[in-house]
Amino acid sequence: MVLPAIVQTELSAGVPTARGVKPVTADDVAKVIEATVRKPKPELWVPRYTQGIFKSAFVLPRRAQNAISRAMHADSVLSERDEAARADYERRAREG
Repeated sequence: MVLPAIVQTELSAGVPTARGVKPVTADDVAKVIEATVRKPKPELWVPRYTQGIFKSAFVLPRRAQNAISRAMHADSVLSERDEAARADYERRAREG
């Protein structure tokens, strides 16, 4: 299972990142997948440190998880996208 942060591609145009989590490139993700072909792993976190953030928060009570999500702005990443920056991608996606 590949679990990347926001990947810098046209799909993520106008989508902000969570505080403290830098976007990754498609090349970053490809390198992790390539390494996993050589030495299999069930989960591929890109960047790797995001695994620690997620799994650490997961053991906390729901209220604490929500507070961390709000502090990182992870709760609004998709809802606060820049529609103008996404316009070309959205138009092509609708055209199919």
